[in-house]
Amino acid sequence: MVAELQYQELSELAHFERAAALRNQYVWMAPVTGEQLQDYAARFPEGVDKRAGLFADTADRGYVRVVQAFWTHDEGLYTNSISYDEASYSDALGDFLIKKSEEFAREFGATTMTAWLHSDRPELIQAYMRAGYEPGQINPMSALKLSDFDPTPYLENIEEVKANGYELTTVAVLKDREPERWEHMYWRHDMDIMADVPLPEPFVDIPFETFKQDLAAKDTDLSLLFIAMKDGEIAGGSGLMQNLVDRTIGNTGLTGTHRAHRRQKLATAMKVTALMEAKSRGMEMIFTDNEEKNPMLRLNEALGFKPVLYMQEYRRQLT
Repeated sequence: MVAELQYQELSELAHFERAAALRNQYVWMAPVTGEQLQDYAARFPEGVDKRAGLFADTADRGYVRVVQAFWTHDEGLYTNSISYDEASYSDALGDFLIKKSEEFAREFGATTMTAWLHSDRPELIQAYMRAGYEPGQINPMSALKLSDFDPTPYLENIEEVKANGYELTTVAVLKDREPERWEHMYWRHDMDIMADVPLPEPFVDIPFETFKQDLAAKDTDLSLLFIAMKDGEIAGGSGLMQNLVDRTIGNTGLTGTHRAHRRQKLATAMKVTALMEAKSRGMEMIFTDNEEKNPMLRLNEALGFKPVLYMQEYRRQLT
């Protein structure tokens, strides 16, 4: 079958819609529209190498995307993501898609390839291992059924945070208060928190202009980006996204507190505030992931998040 596959570079909305249909079979906990996929691809920083395309015969069989890991210091590190039509998957197809992703990366001069794989797709993990990839960091993914979530035990915590001089608000409010500097404030906050997130390699700031585009994207709701403020500055934040394909699904973003404000119960207060808002907006299931030793995983478990699967990084040297 793979010998008959034809390659289609993603260049118009219809292509991205087809790619999204394949991707959503794999990333079922965070489905996207074709427009979202197209918009995301357009927001990569200028000069970043990237390529994405479909492989099809009588139907779409696979989708491959390769991107230079611009959030790291290693210019030779590239990441790939592979999705496929589950009903027609074969070992030959998995091997073919991985090989093609490496060919794309080598054209850009890549020296290392990395991919995050889901434990509920063992067939793809096996394909990567056949290709010589080695397992690395593990991020358990968990989910909270909001009908089971009772915020009552945490309301006192929220009041304590407020009594200590913190304001729980959103980036939407910050935008109105600080029209000239809100974007830079939130970018600097986000980058500083990301520097403390456990990752396979040290994090490098995302360019400010790219971050601004992310904030302006159609799938970013500033009223769901929760922050704790004190003395006019951001002390911590907890993001949330309501899915555009299925409005009953929510996905958490980055949650973190700046070092000078830790041990103040801010993370719990912000996450509980976000979960209450999610429930009021009709969300029913919230998905999140954390590195397996990250204290945030313990907090999510305390709030009622249950294991769903785990994501694991795999990588190999291309040279």
